[in-house]
Amino acid sequence: MPAERAIRLSAAVGVLAMIAIVAPALADGEWPPDTYSLEAQSFKQDGHTLGCGLSYKVNWTNDASEKLGARGSLYFFFNPANSGFGVLLKAAGLVDARPAPLAAAWIEAQGYGKTDDFTHEPSDAAGTFFGTKFSDPKSFMLPALMTHYGFVLGITLEGRSGDDRVTLPAAPGEVKKQVEDCMAALDSQMDTSEQR
Repeated sequence: MPAERAIRLSAAVGVLAMIAIVAPALADGEWPPDTYSLEAQSFKQDGHTLGCGLSYKVNWTNDASEKLGARGSLYFFFNPANSGFGVLLKAAGLVDARPAPLAAAWIEAQGYGKTDDFTHEPSDAAGTFFGTKFSDPKSFMLPALMTHYGFVLGITLEGRSGDDRVTLPAAPGEVKKQVEDCMAALDSQMDTSEQR
């Protein structure tokens, strides 16, 4: 078994073995969603799976009684040309159903932690946050962890110093299965590329 695949698989087994199957508890300053939707995402090129992720749409009310929202996704992607891999977090904010520029965004998932160390990338979409992290073997499991155990989404609106956070529950069974199937296909594609 190639070393990279062994690292991915041992990280996956270790992470899943350590996690209790419980919904994330709300911490101070975290809010439950008023409404939300989660969808599995995949990216294919020439019949090969090169990316898997989860997109989200969520609305919640914060402690100042503001109606907040966020739309975005988190993708794990693979570049077979150089065997490089990474994660992309995308988030756009809303206040009272109107677009609101974001200064920052992060996700926290059991078994991974916070994505607040992602590099903020420039964006053509004004006010949309793009964050990336490359070559972190632990990040391979992030989409599956989010679908299985739920996650906390944090956004920082431009001009504000604090985060607004919402806790999303585990994804419905069909979404979990779609993400798992995509990740299995991606793992196989990464393994095939490593053998070349």
